[in-house]
Amino acid sequence: MLKRNTSTLLLASAIFSITTNAQAEMPGFYAGAQLGYANNHINTTDLVTVNNGTSSVLLPGLNNILLTYRLSFGYQFDQYWAMEFGYRHFNNSNMSIGNNNYIANASTKSSAFDLTAKGILPVTCKLALYAKLGIAYLRPNSQGAVLTFNPSYSGTMNSYAKTLEPTFGLGISYALKPNVPIEFSWNRIQKMGGSNHAPSSDFYALGVSYYFG
Repeated sequence: MLKRNTSTLLLASAIFSITTNAQAEMPGFYAGAQLGYANNHINTTDLVTVNNGTSSVLLPGLNNILLTYRLSFGYQFDQYWAMEFGYRHFNNSNMSIGNNNYIANASTKSSAFDLTAKGILPVTCKLALYAKLGIAYLRPNSQGAVLTFNPSYSGTMNSYAKTLEPTFGLGISYALKPNVPIEFSWNRIQKMGGSNHAPSSDFYALGVSYYFG
């Protein structure tokens, strides 16, 4: 009985020690970089349409799955909380088509700044889960243009304004070294306004950070 109780106490002590010492990242300042793909959910018809009388003219699709990178700088207060500032750049996407009746084009060249609070759940001394919530300043720079040469053809154009939108995300990180974690994450900038606000975007990325300590 004594041996069993001793073993139980040792096991409980080991679990408590692992739990209390679980810290996948170091407190202090850190910088990070992420690379992946984003879906900006912007279609050609969001930016430009061409009509032949009452019939819509079919235009080529605008690629909305874009290579995207994000650079970040933050401060981790303890093993559970951090604040982070980031810059995100979406790769360019363009569409252009024309004939004797019309010329139409659409383009996207977006970027965003974000400020987020980061809640961290250490799982082991190397592995952690996290969630982010904050605000993003979105600069969509997406617009359409159309020029018609035939009186039976007409077109409409649209562009998006620079806006503030909520942003949130989830991720998992693994520390290769105490101050060098790698991560996989998903982040969303959520549209909250009207037609002059760009659609919501989703960003899936692999990243690495360096903690200065």
